[in-house]
Amino acid sequence: MLFMLPALSMTAQQPVLSENFEAWDGVTVDWLPEGWSEINTNAEQAAMNDGIFTWQVASKRTGQTIPDAVEGSRFAIVYYAYGYDENNKRVDLAQDEWLVSPQFAVQAGDSLLFQLGYSPLYLFDLNNENINWGSWTFTHKKPSTTLQVMVRPAEGEWAKLYDVYDEWADSELKELFDNYSASTYHPIALSLADYEGKEVQVAFRFVGKFGNTMELDAICVKSPMGGGDTAVRSLTDRRAPCVSLRGNCLCVENYAGVVTVWDAGGRKVAEMPCAGTSTLPLSSLPHGLCIVRLADGRSYRLLR
Repeated sequence: MLFMLPALSMTAQQPVLSENFEAWDGVTVDWLPEGWSEINTNAEQAAMNDGIFTWQVASKRTGQTIPDAVEGSRFAIVYYAYGYDENNKRVDLAQDEWLVSPQFAVQAGDSLLFQLGYSPLYLFDLNNENINWGSWTFTHKKPSTTLQVMVRPAEGEWAKLYDVYDEWADSELKELFDNYSASTYHPIALSLADYEGKEVQVAFRFVGKFGNTMELDAICVKSPMGGGDTAVRSLTDRRAPCVSLRGNCLCVENYAGVVTVWDAGGRKVAEMPCAGTSTLPLSSLPHGLCIVRLADGRSYRLLR
């Protein structure tokens, strides 16, 4: 879904990227949001097991140990790939699966924000030849499957903006087992300053072998408004509520109902009723990413 800023100035009307996958009908196979696409490096493998070894949109099934969606109930997910050899022995398969965004304009101060569900432990190759299980240490530190964020200017080449493995490369095995084996969502914010003034695409690249499933949710690009304000509003519904940061307040307009605000860790930090228009002092909100949720299920991401 594309979002654009309210028309406060001529320079504040460029569209920004925003997607939480909630438009999926829960039935259509291989559905992607409008303007999004996939790059499958191995088409035959991508078609295996109903396409679970490449990016797809899904909701959590009963009994799954993956984390709940950050917003609503939908998310993008890719499972680590495996097959069977001639002796019916399970073998891990290499993957290189891309989820590619529509093109959008980068404005001054823009950042790419998203939530990535993963287990830091399984970013490492845990095959026995890489581990001393007696001392719970790595003998060889080697990545398994990672998530890379790629960016490409219009008619340009793809370049790597981020690799989640790099965040954990210095971690020790026992620390990972004791504290970071579970799959949870991690908020990530990446500056797009090097691409200011350009039309770009971003891609979420699930690449490697012998890793673990990853989930992606709450993708957006923060776009500034005049005076340092920020806001998002749906292009597909002109009557949709408008949620914005104005001066020292969070402002909700064109909405009647209860509004709650959550931090990046999933904790509710504020609540207020709204009857048309309401404001909340920023002093009551944490710095960083905030998720504003309306009682009708809509949610908005704002970077304070």
